[in-house]
Amino acid sequence: MYSFDDAIFLLIDKFPMLGSVYKEYEYLYKDSQFVFYGVEFIRYIIDVANQRNTKELQTIFDFVEDMLVNGDETTQNLIEVEIVERLFLKQDEPDIEELKLYFGKLTMKSYKECFE
Repeated sequence: MYSFDDAIFLLIDKFPMLGSVYKEYEYLYKDSQFVFYGVEFIRYIIDVANQRNTKELQTIFDFVEDMLVNGDETTQNLIEVEIVERLFLKQDEPDIEELKLYFGKLTMKSYKECFE
């Protein structure tokens, strides 16, 4: 089970390019997993979606699904609030229907609970 305390490090381990951002702004993000996911990971997801990088989108949503399956309750809440909800509330959101193609079962369930 993934611990909420490790959420940022799990993200950086999977997406090393986010590590440099974390190091630069560690003073802001050190104990702010929700903010890091809601700002930096969302920005990354939108960039990847806008580039239509299907391989990386699959990697992203495999990670999201894994965090929902294996995360503790707070980690699951982090993913649901800062990724699933926030991603689709952004005005510059990518095509929702396109992103749904990459959703796992729990990601889709979380999305439906929020928006359908």
